[in-house]
Amino acid sequence: MTRTSRARPYSSVVTDSKKIPPSNAPIATTREEARLAALHRYDILDTPPEEDFDDLVRLAAQICEVPIALISLVDRDRLWFKARVGVDGTEMPRENSFCAHAVAGEKLIVPDAREDERFCNHPVVTGPAQFRFYAGVCLVSPDGHKLGTLCILDQKRRELTPEQLEGLSALARQVMGQLELRRTVANLWGEMDLARKIQTVLLPAAPAIAGYDLAAVMRPAAIVGGDYYDVFRVGDHDWALIGDVSGHGVTSGLVMMMVQAAVRATVQTLKGNGANVSPSYVLSMVNAAIINNLAMIGKHQYMTITALKLQGPRIAYAGLHQDILIYRAATQSVERIETQGVWLGLLDDISGLLEDQSFELAQGDTVLLYTDGFTEADSGDGLLGTDGLANIFLELAKEAPNAKAILDGLMKKFPAEAFHDDATAITLRRT
Repeated sequence: MTRTSRARPYSSVVTDSKKIPPSNAPIATTREEARLAALHRYDILDTPPEEDFDDLVRLAAQICEVPIALISLVDRDRLWFKARVGVDGTEMPRENSFCAHAVAGEKLIVPDAREDERFCNHPVVTGPAQFRFYAGVCLVSPDGHKLGTLCILDQKRRELTPEQLEGLSALARQVMGQLELRRTVANLWGEMDLARKIQTVLLPAAPAIAGYDLAAVMRPAAIVGGDYYDVFRVGDHDWALIGDVSGHGVTSGLVMMMVQAAVRATVQTLKGNGANVSPSYVLSMVNAAIINNLAMIGKHQYMTITALKLQGPRIAYAGLHQDILIYRAATQSVERIETQGVWLGLLDDISGLLEDQSFELAQGDTVLLYTDGFTEADSGDGLLGTDGLANIFLELAKEAPNAKAILDGLMKKFPAEAFHDDATAITLRRT
């Protein structure tokens, strides 16, 4: 492939703006303002180089056998180059550009600028750069706005073959596709970050229950997790809940937030009405409240959940989730209580499938509530499992001075890569 020598830097072409002939670039009309707004929505101007865009300009230069190729975005008063081959500068004044003319149509081909009355007197043609050939294909957004061009230049007269022009057009579409992808990803990360912040705010800031030393931890597998826990007090009773929405990510996180709001509203409403507020009744009411919303999401989202109602040493509970682990201080052993019931979101009415049960704690006894992120963690010899977790819990509960130390010790047992799902745990030690 024959290549010409490197051209003078494009950004150094303009010498004295007073000598530049009147520009034919579009005036700032309502349409132009809309175009500029569309460009700025991509949040691309003045960003660092990105390989995906650099690859496309290199390919454009190779296909068309020219020394210069640019992704040129037409801002209000300048052209800014997202990617470039054969030039050093990153921008130039808009009024001195071929691209400002190109965005008035779909594409602009100038075989020899010296013979084109629109450009023959421009400094980019008559000055040190001495550009003669230009071809630019517009970057058109889905809503029809021309953001700039994928363009190529040379210092000698040229004609593109039909195949080269089609190749340049195809690459321009790829540039626009990359811009769309970049914006979509940025928007998605923004939405996920917002969801994460909302989820974090909704978690109990400093959970506490009278008569208990309490600690909690949540480690999402994604930015937004599908695990759920809550601790709050209504009337004379404290409540602790833990659950796990199927899957993880934004949808599961939103379901988790919906369930949390429904639980608190249900407990508060039932208490205000003087009704018997049992864990099983609360969960059946929450299921009835969210079942239609889960169907509207359009995905099969189910949730395991256990609700505990505490009053002094007695704890009533209901709901299907992981086994409840209880460290008994007197015997220095771990007791496992199998939870029973049905997933939330599976059936319209689960009231007959839930049953309240209870246990009591002596001083020093400690409860561990957790999600399957722990039991499915990599132990080095496979999945940890409930037995493995119970053994670690026993070891830690014997020596740990408080609930937080138990959770800190538990988290230290696993490197970050050991977790493949959201991991959440609550410890409650009777004081």
